[in-house]
Amino acid sequence: MKTFIYKIILISVFCLLSKSIQSQTAPNWSVNTSGYQHTMTFTAFLNVNGSTLTSSQDQVAAFVNDEIRGVSNVVFVDSLDKYVVFLTVFSNTNGEVINFKIYDSANQVVVPAIQTPMFNIDESVGGVQQSYNISSTILNDEAEFTSFSFKGLTAISTEILSTEINIVLPENTDLTSLTPVFTSSNNSKVFINNSIQETGEGVVNFSEIITYSVLSEDESTLREYNVNVSSFVSNAPTSVVITGPDSKFVNTLPVTLDVVFSNTISNFEISDFVVENAIVTSLTGTDFKNYKITVIPLSQGEFSLQLPEGIVVDKHNNLTEASNKVIYNYDIVRPVITNLYVDETSEAWVFVVDFSEEVSGVSVSSFELMGAGATELEIDSVEKKSETQYKVNVANTSNIQGSVSLGLKDTSGIQDAAGNLIVESSFEAFFLNNITPISITAEAKTKAYGELDPVLTYKITSGSLRTGDTLSGGLNREKGEDVGTYLITSSLSNPNYAITYNSSDLTITSKAITVTAESATKV
Repeated sequence: MKTFIYKIILISVFCLLSKSIQSQTAPNWSVNTSGYQHTMTFTAFLNVNGSTLTSSQDQVAAFVNDEIRGVSNVVFVDSLDKYVVFLTVFSNTNGEVINFKIYDSANQVVVPAIQTPMFNIDESVGGVQQSYNISSTILNDEAEFTSFSFKGLTAISTEILSTEINIVLPENTDLTSLTPVFTSSNNSKVFINNSIQETGEGVVNFSEIITYSVLSEDESTLREYNVNVSSFVSNAPTSVVITGPDSKFVNTLPVTLDVVFSNTISNFEISDFVVENAIVTSLTGTDFKNYKITVIPLSQGEFSLQLPEGIVVDKHNNLTEASNKVIYNYDIVRPVITNLYVDETSEAWVFVVDFSEEVSGVSVSSFELMGAGATELEIDSVEKKSETQYKVNVANTSNIQGSVSLGLKDTSGIQDAAGNLIVESSFEAFFLNNITPISITAEAKTKAYGELDPVLTYKITSGSLRTGDTLSGGLNREKGEDVGTYLITSSLSNPNYAITYNSSDLTITSKAITVTAESATKV
């Protein structure tokens, strides 16, 4: 704390002194070197109020007890892009206190420097790269990296020590082309091989250790850091994932699958796979992590493929984990309708369609209604009852006359899970639309026992047949020839009529006979 307060006091005093010095032209400083036996040299930079002087008109003079002992102007050193003074101080005695005065040509002022070194015979102080500081104020003497990173990257770990920096970057980072981003002590300079470095600019190869130098503002401190950059190396096993078509059913050859490793690998071959009911025909890689393989099934049905654990080695000599097992079903058999019939138990008009396997794309537009009674009908909805069975519901069935059948359209769009389109089929089911009602009444009949049956006849007692229409079938009676009553039954039918049948009876009556007694005589 005392040192800090002392520095503040010195800064304040010299600032006041600087302000008190009036502007003036370049001083006429000169040295009579013949009166001195010994020299001391300084390679220094001049700094006034925190700014380094860069004009060739800027000067520094060394004084001992107000006697000029040396003078030098600022010169530019092109190799280091730096402005310095090469000052020789003359004396006959060791230990004399040297005071400096700086002429700032831009402001045309002479200001005293705060440095007061002791004269040492033949001593050389400072150099071009790390120069002695002759300044009007106290400059920072710290030379440290306070942070170190790389543009566009987030380090896994960063360790800044007194003389080295250790940084671990994410795995597979290209270390040959990195842009450093750093901060260092206030007003310090950063170098690589005497070349000044700016944060966030330039690309550096960090595949080997790079030595950085940090030079304090007053150039009294030069600290070197060995920057060691590496990429993360995982000891975890390399994972591998096999992917292919989204559907588990395929019907084209070959089947192409992607094989992706989490790290770069080596010595990967077709024979590494465990394959069931198929063969791997090719293996190609875009890099050493991403591959494509082609697979051909050996027969219809399920086939699978997997990469076992520990077969392949990654770049860190870690064995790979087992991949997922992919299972597909090779299916080139087209689905068919196995049954199409009318649901007799339904109160509405419903067709039931059975397929040979699970299908998709079944909709109202997959079917069509045909027949004399289908003109004004339409399919209302299709209902899935199971994986292979659908119900087709027919609407607007009132006031329709004639037969109606359900057929599959040529462009039905129905296909199985592998994408095989359904086989076109003319398989149909029929509704007999008996909309026209008629009533038929059998006429009662009588015969005597032993006679032949009379012709059984009927009358249409309600409604009528359209011209040209007939009823097929006929009337029959219950079996029996004994005297009694026998029900007359009907098998009359026509698919276009709803027939109401009113039965009658056949009556067998007793047969009339005459019995004549014969005369007889007896004794």
